This record gives sequence, C-alpha cells and structure tokens, in this order.
Amino acid sequence: MAVGFSRVSCVLAALLCRGEALRRQAEKNRQQDERGALMKGIDYYGRSSRDTQTYLKDTTGSASKWQYGPNWKDSFIGAMKKIGRTGVDVDDHDGTPIGNGESIGLVAATLTLDKAQVNKLPPQFQTGLFSVCGSSTCPKLKAAVRVSHTNAASLDLMRIALKVHTKFGEMDFMTTETLKGFPIGDRDQLNAFAFQVRRGLPAAVLRFPREFAQLAGQTKDLVSAFGEETTVAGALGKEYYSMIPYRLGSAGSSAGAFKMRLAAQQLRRFPGAGSSKAQYLKNMRDQLVENVEADEHRFSFEIQVATDPKHHSVMDAATVWNETLAPWIRMGDVVIPRQTFSKPVTVGNVVGSGLWENGRASFNSKELRFYPGSKEHPPIGDIGHFRTYLYPLYDKERQQYLLGKPGGAPAVCPWALMR
Repeated sequence: MAVGFSRVSCVLAALLCRGEALRRQAEKNRQQDERGALMKGIDYYGRSSRDTQTYLKDTTGSASKWQYGPNWKDSFIGAMKKIGRTGVDVDDHDGTPIGNGESIGLVAATLTLDKAQVNKLPPQFQTGLFSVCGSSTCPKLKAAVRVSHTNAASLDLMRIALKVHTKFGEMDFMTTETLKGFPIGDRDQLNAFAFQVRRGLPAAVLRFPREFAQLAGQTKDLVSAFGEETTVAGALGKEYYSMIPYRLGSAGSSAGAFKMRLAAQQLRRFPGAGSSKAQYLKNMRDQLVENVEADEHRFSFEIQVATDPKHHSVMDAATVWNETLAPWIRMGDVVIPRQTFSKPVTVGNVVGSGLWENGRASFNSKELRFYPGSKEHPPIGDIGHFRTYLYPLYDKERQQYLLGKPGGAPAVCPWALMR
C-alpha cells in the first residue's frame, strides 16, 4: 500500500509540475503575442491611404474649413436651442441632438497603467498617456467617470466618458457600450445626418437616398451583431468602446492608430428595462448608486492597435476592426472607489462624494464638459475630427443657453481635492 501510494503521489506531482510548466509556457506565449501585435502597428502608416496619413501627420485642416462644416455646427446648435431653456435642475442632455440621454452617474476614479504592459509598446508609441510611467512603476492618475444614456442604432445604450488628469492636461475618452463601430461611417453620411437634424428625416432621405441606405445597413449590422448584449449587464458590468480611433505616437510617419475599451472586471446584472424609458433610466441610476456605495469597481483599460489598413479603417468609422490581427490588450485599470451620494438621488445630483467640495457636490454631471480633442491622442478620421471641432462649440452654447451660465464656462474638476 505504501509503495502504491508513493507511486500515485509521484504521478500526481509530475502532472502538477507539467501543468505548471504548460501554464507558464502559455503565459510566455501570450506575452510574446501581445508584444508582437503591438509592434506590427509601426507598419500601419506606410500601408495607409493618403487621407489616413494626413490625420496621422496632423496636417488635416480644421473642420470649420470643410465645405459644410459650419452648416453642420449650426444645424446641431440650432436643434438644441429649439428644445427651450430647461434650467439647471433638469438634465438637459435628454433631447439634445448630441447628448440625447440622461445622466446615470458621475464619480471620481483613478487610472493606473501597468508598466510591464506599456513596455510592450514600441518606443515610438510610448508617448502621451503612455509616457507617464517612471523607470519601474506608473503613477496613479486622477480621473472622473461620467455614465450617461444615449439612443443609437435603435438601442438604449450606456456611455462612459473618462476624463484623466495628466501632466499634459486633461485627456478625455468617449465610449459607448457594446457597439464596436460608429453608426455614421464617413463625411458624406455625416452630411446627410446633419441635414436630417436641420430639415427632418423625410427631406433628408429624399436628398440623400444613398447615404441613408448606407446608414440603415450599418445600423442593421450593428444591432444584429451586438444588440442582444445591451440587456445582459448593468452600467458597471458592461464593455465600453471608443468606436472612433485615436492617434498613437507623435504626429508624423511613425504614428499609429488605436481604439480604446473599458472592460468591466465585475458582474453586475441588468436591472431590468421597466415599463417605460423613464423607469429603465431610473433602474440603471439606482443600481449604479447602490453598487458604488457598496463596493470598489474596476475596468480594464485596453487598447487595440491598428496593424492593417484593410481591416482597421480610420476613414470609415462604421468599420468593426478585426480582432485577430489587432487583439485587445490591457494597458492598466480604471478604479472607481466606494463613494456616497446625496439622497434622494435624482438625475441632477447623482455625483459621487469623491468629487465633492466642502461636503457637497458643487456641480452636477451635465456641467462638467467631456469632449475628445487631446493633443497627445487626438481622434482621427473625418468623424472623430469633426467631433473635436464641434463638441467644445456645442457645449459652450449648451451651458450658456440651457444652463444660463455666462460665457458658457463648464465646471472645473476638483483635482486638488481628489485622493
């Protein structure tokens, strides 16, 4: 018996050792695969179209100089002003042609990059956000996270706007849950959409039949591919995608392109759609408040680096990037610490205590401006470029006209008070 037991023990030990060796080899292979995928991004510029290279070199003119750019701006701002002044006690994002949704929550957070993961990037890509690490560690960067609602592609969706405080200033990343492509693909489709905002859908379809057929097809494809996922998890249990690509590296021929994803590390069940849109939004908001007051929450901060222009288009924002040629790779973590909220919670006061000053919130979530446009990682492609031009102008008008704030000045995030 003793001999038999000893033999069994040896076999088990050998199997365990072999299993550990296989696990280590698999992890080594994964690390090499990630490094290799990121290195392939340095060839992207040379294989790209002239239009894409213009964005990577940062030589594209302002969208205000585009043939219809100023008209599009006036269309969106004009539609916003038609809804009438709502006052600061009402979330005016609901009904605006860009906001189109209520606040779900605004909370303090941190972003900490993983030094080992950042080191996998080729040196020319370790710029901007990816240059903040020291020789051995990365700092904990203060951040703010705004969760809000929108309706796109016929779906009710959650969005996360991430604002990061860096030595370069504030960096904003705009994300939407579930959808990996933007419903509006290019400049012609954007022109048709802006015309719709100004003149209405029937007139726009008659004026731009081809573009609206494209928009309808893209919407159908996105809903078919991803629509069911929207009712799987609550706001803090979802995956959020930038959809729009950003420049990676300094402007020039060594630049690349990347998309960003926030992937929830915790499960949070879908709270239920309710009997109306208002009930759905309340369910989402109440759940977020309950979750944040109970526990810390974490999201993986991941990037997808373009390697092949045929499969990772910058100029067609509706394209879903191939994930075999450009896998999602974690660069760090966004952490939302436990916070409290004023009670009763409403759409106007759903601000976590991590952003309070003197024991209370000094602004509500609609007063803090989030928009793409960081010099270090600007959105690229026509859709992203136009958003960079439009959002500051639109927000200034929104805050001045709807909120009654002189000059349209947004709220300032209290970075100095955040831990």
